[in-house]
Amino acid sequence: MIFCTPWFLLFSLAAAGLYLAVRPWRFTRLLLILAASTVFYWHFAGLGGFLVIALLATFTYFAGGWIHRCAQGSSHPPKLLLAACLAPAALALVYFRYYGFLTDSLAQGLAQLGVSAAPSAWSLVQQAKPVFVPLGISFFAFEFCHYLIDLYHGADPVRNPLHFGIFALFYPRLASGPIVRFQQIVPQLADLPPVTHTDVAYGLLRISTGFAKKFLLADPAAHLVATTFQPGNILVGTDVLWLCLLLYIRIYMDFGGYCDMAIGLARLWGIRLPENFHFPFIASSPSAFWRRWHITLSTWIRDYIYIPLGGGRVPAWRKGLNLLFAMALCGLWHGSAWNFVLWGALHGVALQVGHGMSALGERIAPASPVGGRVRQVGGLAMTAVGWVLTQAFVSVTWILFFCSASDTWKILGRLGHWL
Repeated sequence: MIFCTPWFLLFSLAAAGLYLAVRPWRFTRLLLILAASTVFYWHFAGLGGFLVIALLATFTYFAGGWIHRCAQGSSHPPKLLLAACLAPAALALVYFRYYGFLTDSLAQGLAQLGVSAAPSAWSLVQQAKPVFVPLGISFFAFEFCHYLIDLYHGADPVRNPLHFGIFALFYPRLASGPIVRFQQIVPQLADLPPVTHTDVAYGLLRISTGFAKKFLLADPAAHLVATTFQPGNILVGTDVLWLCLLLYIRIYMDFGGYCDMAIGLARLWGIRLPENFHFPFIASSPSAFWRRWHITLSTWIRDYIYIPLGGGRVPAWRKGLNLLFAMALCGLWHGSAWNFVLWGALHGVALQVGHGMSALGERIAPASPVGGRVRQVGGLAMTAVGWVLTQAFVSVTWILFFCSASDTWKILGRLGHWL
């Protein structure tokens, strides 16, 4: 984890000291935030990674102004203009993050069909693979795309290049989020007050909480999984249950801990980042889980993928396809492998089932006994059943998140063996 390296600790102390030294001057503080973010990104991503992100940010800034000027004209800007402006960020994400996955999948698909690619052509394809992946490219792509889409729909652009640079490069959330929308951070920069004792206390508390989650819970769980609960060591059903629990703890405490650190670090600069987790283990339905888990990603998928496809305003069969596609894309965002796509698609199916059960409950409710106590007990029972089913489903699918589809099938097969 980047936040746990000696370099980062020294960097944070030096940056905090400088920030306190320039406390009276807001413009200087903004310059320092951008400079610190640049140093951070250049150190961890290298010159190549920094140049890629800097070019994408510069293009997005000027493209946003272009879209806004067109939107002020007599006619709405054409969708082709939006697509052209979105293309660099989207293509950069596909190339740097998914090129190897797509080419390998194509080769496997052709092999299944008995077709072999020409050696010279395949050699060129292999040589075109990226030699590095810019740090946080998924977050950059989503944030830049949302910025341009919102401007297309009438939002005001960020005119101050310093503000836009901080929105693009603010370092606490670069590696693992949360995904930040420009409306959540740019207004804070316009009137950035000096850091208070409350900010420092809250920031240090969140950072400490994140470290505790990471080192006291996530890392021990990951160690147990790596040493004891490998697929070949899963023999009986109780092993599967322990694996599900450990994987849940591992990913929630690791990812949630990182977000706690990011939010705490940002608060030390006087900036508030959005929350990314809200007790997902108490969710009693798939939709409630995704309102509590990786909130900034799930709302991004909802607003910029699911709703533009038609959302719930279309026939039931198309709504199901929209959910399936959106959640499969959500899975692919987490990792460039087919098990992630399948993991997301399964959650899409679960969301459809959850919506169907909710609609069925709304139809049955008017016919249920009118007694308040009976209805209350029935509601509590349904919530309890929903919680058990939701958490069981989420826990089991974490196996697919961390293992291949074949290994997941083998592990789940051990549920039929009990001592």
